[in-house]
Amino acid sequence: MDGNGSAGGAASGIIGAVLVLVLLVLYFLPTVVAIGRKHHQIAPVVLVNLFLGWTFIGWIVAMVIAASAKRQPVVAQYFGAPGYPPGYPPGYAPQGYAPGYQAGYPQPGWGPPAPGEQPGLAPGPGEPAG
Repeated sequence: MDGNGSAGGAASGIIGAVLVLVLLVLYFLPTVVAIGRKHHQIAPVVLVNLFLGWTFIGWIVAMVIAASAKRQPVVAQYFGAPGYPPGYPPGYAPQGYAPGYQAGYPQPGWGPPAPGEQPGLAPGPGEPAG
């Protein structure tokens, strides 16, 4: 033996291992895309990719889910009831304001709480002041 058989076997083993690694990365590409995009549906992508990816249709479905639009966080804004500053529920207003507060300016007759009053708590509509 001249030793060429063992060197050729080692090279083909390395090529085979690299080929398997490349094929695994391609197989799990939808999962990699979903994780990279921080998609809100990573679990369904992984499950479809893992169990149905071999059917090619399953791989396409997983890739479509992974590449679909991400859910945008919903930011709820409370603009307040009429007569109250934005962001304050009825019955509550920033210190020094009460239900007469309109359009960003305090209305005449309304001002800071009198000495002894609880600051920040304004009477609700129809409630007597004090």
